[in-house]
This record gives sequence, C-alpha cells and structure tokens, in this order.
Amino acid sequence: MVRIMTKVQFWSVDNLQVLNSKIVSTIRQKVSNDNVMAGNTFKVGDKVWFGTDKLGMKMGTIEKMNRVKAVVGVNVTDMRGKSMGTMGRWNVPYSLMRKVVKS
Repeated sequence: MVRIMTKVQFWSVDNLQVLNSKIVSTIRQKVSNDNVMAGNTFKVGDKVWFGTDKLGMKMGTIEKMNRVKAVVGVNVTDMRGKSMGTMGRWNVPYSLMRKVVKS
C-alpha cells in the first residue's frame, strides 16, 4: 500500500479525478447491487424490524416492495396488545431491515 501511495502522489490532478470518478461509480454500483440482493430475501407480508440507533427500532409488515426500498406499515398497539391503528407507512431500504424471528 505504501508503494502505491508514493506513486499516486505524483499523478496529475486530471488522472486523480478520473480515478476518483471510477471509484465512486464502482462504490455506487456495489451499494445498489447489495440493496437489490438484500431485497431478494424479503417478500410482501414479512414482519421486519427496521431503524437506526438514532431513530430507534420499529417493527412493521412489508406492504409493497420496490427496487431498493420497501413500504413498511407500522401498527400501534395499546398496553393490552389491542391494535390502535396504523402509525404510518415508511419507505425503508432493505439494508436497514431484519426479519422478525418467530419463536
């Protein structure tokens, strides 16, 4: 890695910009492919956990599947477990979803 870095420092700005654009393009393609592959593991009706550390985790049911995101409906229940209706529909990237494990 050190040898590569010492040679790259002598490249022209134009060559570095071409390299950068190719790297960014490759990363975008890989992320897109990963999202499509992740989507193949889900189907409409699956119960999933989704969210981030900042938003907190939510549980919902996949209502519709798009190319890189799914529409997930989240239901609200009261303390007795009785449904109080739908809290909302979220467009969730497949990479942020995990299937609910039935136990």
